[in-house]
Amino acid sequence: MSQSVVVNYTIHNVIDTQEVVAILQDDLVNITKSTDFVFLLFSAVLVFSMQLGFSLLEIGCVSMRNTSNILYQNLMDAAVASIVFFLVGFGFSYGSGSSFIGWSDFMGTGSYDNSGAWAFWFLEYAFAATTSSIVAGAVAERC
Repeated sequence: MSQSVVVNYTIHNVIDTQEVVAILQDDLVNITKSTDFVFLLFSAVLVFSMQLGFSLLEIGCVSMRNTSNILYQNLMDAAVASIVFFLVGFGFSYGSGSSFIGWSDFMGTGSYDNSGAWAFWFLEYAFAATTSSIVAGAVAERC
């Protein structure tokens, strides 16, 4: 073999290797994004399932005649929290604005171009809904 053929073959191998490395880096980025999404969604489901736990705890602390009231109250806490958090809560928490409060991204107007943003929204909503259930359970049968 001539020397030019060997050099030409080596250059093509380097280019192929660089292409393979670029493809693997893209795959690694995609795997990382998918793993983050699954972790966020799993965490959100765990936090949201705390609603059931608090409901059962509150049922155990109130008299039997108020059981259905507590269940309805916790259901409404989750429903109202989803509407209010979508309309204003997420914008106040994560919208651009001052360092204290956000003044944008109300009513879902933010950049939700990927599913990871919605998983993050669901995680934060789950915390907001669970917080309202804790407060409601603290005043059960006291008003």
